[in-house]
Amino acid sequence: MRCCVTGGAGFVGSAVVRALLRSGHRVKVVDDLSTGRLDNIPEGVDFECCDAATADYHEVDALVHAAAYADISRNWEDESERKRVWMRGAELTRRLLEFYGSPEARPFVLLSTCAVYGEGDVAVSGGLKRTEARSPYAASKLACESLVEAYTWGNRVRGYIARLVSCVGPGYWHGHIADFVRMAQLNRTILARDDGSQRRSYVHVDDAAEECAQMMAFLSGPGPHARNVSSSELWSWRDTVAIMQETRPLEIRCAEGRSAWIGDTIDLAVLGTGKRSVADGVREALVSLGWMEGSK
Repeated sequence: MRCCVTGGAGFVGSAVVRALLRSGHRVKVVDDLSTGRLDNIPEGVDFECCDAATADYHEVDALVHAAAYADISRNWEDESERKRVWMRGAELTRRLLEFYGSPEARPFVLLSTCAVYGEGDVAVSGGLKRTEARSPYAASKLACESLVEAYTWGNRVRGYIARLVSCVGPGYWHGHIADFVRMAQLNRTILARDDGSQRRSYVHVDDAAEECAQMMAFLSGPGPHARNVSSSELWSWRDTVAIMQETRPLEIRCAEGRSAWIGDTIDLAVLGTGKRSVADGVREALVSLGWMEGSK
């Protein structure tokens, strides 16, 4: 199958590209490189640098939509930031569905987020609980999901929705681990926005990517479908710091309270089937960020 991955030069998107290649698929990457990196694209992969909504999909059998803007921490800064979240989320997805959708109803996999649940427990990996958008980012992702559902029922695509928890692993460059490394390299001090008592589900990026690649085997039936992508491990930023301190001592300063910002999900536990260790994924992220050396 010839698959296309939008956002395939990003952290998660590039992992999906590698997983698809390992599964024997031919892969094309579409990315405007606004946040993605050219060196994330495996050698020999067809690459089109452009807006995902205007790429050429004529010879594509299935599409994985991984392009997104996911900086939840800035959602309430100002209206322009919220507009950016919407335009690079819901509006981009709508335009892409219009451009890619056709009477052939080709498969369309949307990489969404478990942030659409708000907080609490999601007991079954394949099961879904009531959604609760607590940030413009989560609201935009819910809108993306609704668009995929609508275009599926309209026989324009065969939709599949993958709701991911936070991913860690090699190539990690954006998020709390990267923030902590920058702070620690500056003055060996970490300033956290919450007290670190909250614990949330994480998954190794390669487990997430392989599960997304495996979805290709189930895209022949009617849709829309949705699935959570997670592991059985809960993680706190304090667990990350503990691993960082294996290399050198650090001073920790943190704010009071369990929420880092408005709309931040607290204690979101999503049971999943990921097999790789989250701790190993954090170590691999720290190697990518230059904090520690990789294994020989």
